[in-house]
Formats: sequence, C-alpha cells, structure tokens
Amino acid sequence: MNRNQVVFVNGVLHWLTGSSSCMLALDLDCDVWRKISLPDEVCYGSGNRIYLLDSDDCLLVIQISDVWMKTWVLNDYYSEEWHAADRASLRLLRDWYRAFFQQVRPVNVCSL
Repeated sequence: MNRNQVVFVNGVLHWLTGSSSCMLALDLDCDVWRKISLPDEVCYGSGNRIYLLDSDDCLLVIQISDVWMKTWVLNDYYSEEWHAADRASLRLLRDWYRAFFQQVRPVNVCSL
C-alpha cells in the first residue's frame, strides 16, 4: 500500500495526510470535505507504518511497528470516535514462523 492510497467506505473517499496525523474525507453524496483525527494512540515515525483499510463497510486504521500491529475501527464519523479493535505481537508471529520453518526440511527438486 502506498501513501496515496484511497479507501472508499459508505460513499466517502478517505486519504491519510502526509504527516499521518489525520485523514481527509470526501463525501461524494453531498460533495463535502472533512478532516478526521486519527486515534490518539497512533503515532507516525520511528519505524511505524500506518494504513487505511475497508472491512465490512467499516474504516480501519492499521499501525505496524517493529513489535506490534494495532487496529482501530472508526465507530462514529461525527464524534470521531475510534475503537481499539485488535493488537497482535509481531515478535510472537516471528518466533512462530521461525519455529515452524526450522521443522520443515527442504526438498531436493532435482531428485524427484
């Protein structure tokens, strides 16, 4: 996903701003622009990556750092109320990945 990614949810186009401190939203039904704050916990920089996603007609913000992947869902456009939906440890996933693939032995394709 790139910085110019556009997410379409419920008739509204959404873009992250360059600083990822907020997003811009264009309501296509009434041709009105809005600036919507991101969750207070979202911080850009220091290796963090932030993405907008659509899931089941809900707008999500995903923040990926070296250690965590956190997900927030926008519950209410007008009050800009966000709900912390999920948090996953990337270290646990990395450790599981290493443990799994250490047990898998490579197959010599030439001998088949």
